[in-house]
Amino acid sequence: MVEPALTIAATLSSRSPFLAPLEKRAEADRAKRSFSRPRDKSDHLLSVRAFEQWEAARQGGAREERRFCEQSFLSSTSLRTIADLRTQFREVLADSGFAAARPRGGKARRWDAAGDDANANANNTRVLRAVICAGLYPNVVRVQRPETTYVEQVAGAVAQAPTAKQLKMFTQADGRVFLHPSSVNFTDADFVSPWLVFHQKQATSKVFIRDSSMVTPYALLLFGGELEVLHQRSEVHLDGWIRFAAQPRTGALVRALRGLLDDAVEAKLARPDADLSAHPAIAALLKILAFE
Repeated sequence: MVEPALTIAATLSSRSPFLAPLEKRAEADRAKRSFSRPRDKSDHLLSVRAFEQWEAARQGGAREERRFCEQSFLSSTSLRTIADLRTQFREVLADSGFAAARPRGGKARRWDAAGDDANANANNTRVLRAVICAGLYPNVVRVQRPETTYVEQVAGAVAQAPTAKQLKMFTQADGRVFLHPSSVNFTDADFVSPWLVFHQKQATSKVFIRDSSMVTPYALLLFGGELEVLHQRSEVHLDGWIRFAAQPRTGALVRALRGLLDDAVEAKLARPDADLSAHPAIAALLKILAFE
């Protein structure tokens, strides 16, 4: 899954490839949202999908690339910058021994993704979401839903779904915050998990959150900050403010798995070329994320 992670890192390090001309802002917003899948709830995953489709369009030549960018309101200049940054990041990984590389045309080096264990979960959205959580923590937003209201119908009272405007967002440092209108999550109210991570804040008349992704409780518990298990209250806390109801046994298991993951990371840092795909912590992590 290194490939999509490289795209996210490069996108966050450069100018956004999405264009929004004033006279066609609504059309550009629809084009941008077309790259998002209903369950993604993520600006980062949206960028990955846009970049991958741009790469596919490039295979068809300059004319196809230009047509794709015009229809999708994408900047080819920004996308090429992102592609260049990805190459640089790949080379850093290869030079550090964390990824395989092979020569191409003399001294040039190219990422060898074929058969590479580092890309085994490149299409696993749940694993990628957990990686995003690990990379952006402690930039966490808590989503607060309004009290449930009911509407009387023939079959009885039915819970009414909240609207995006009824949701309230909070961070530990700023209190209430607001999603930036450019975010794909701005008009969304159907968050399965009430937690988001983000890349940047922008303070104007309000504190706006840019580039957000919904993350799950287990991703936060496994890759978040200081873990505190409150056995008597059946709760687990992260950094004193992110709180989950959990049986003491669950809290103990999470703590144990975090220790195993730390061991795996230390082993990888000590030997960057080590294959940890069979490490018990990795196997347990994949199962938890798959069935959460």
